[in-house]
Amino acid sequence: MDDVLMRFTDMVLSLPDLALMIVLIAYGGRSIWNIILVIAIVSWTNTARMVRSQVLSLKERSFVEAAKAIGSGNTHIILRHILPNVMSIILPLTIMSVVWGILTEAGLAFLGLGDLTIKSWGTIL
Repeated sequence: MDDVLMRFTDMVLSLPDLALMIVLIAYGGRSIWNIILVIAIVSWTNTARMVRSQVLSLKERSFVEAAKAIGSGNTHIILRHILPNVMSIILPLTIMSVVWGILTEAGLAFLGLGDLTIKSWGTIL
């Protein structure tokens, strides 16, 4: 499953972001919900790669091995050991993704691909 997800991530990363967003918005329409969906489709890849590398690193640490040795299940290990350690990466990446999403929406609106009924930085410019 990991290989399939990473190959899909590599495929999405190989496409130019702006061109992919223009095509998806042209296909799906210019509603604000479609724009949010398109930005989410394009912006998740970097976060996925960073979180994956951190999880693979944490998976080999001694406290995870000790939890496995005492018989903890996968759900327990993920929720108690891996997720708290990955949150220090997820939170800043999420904040940066939101900032990137706001700027991207403004750029798309400036290009005329935004929702005309909603005022945004791009339509104001």
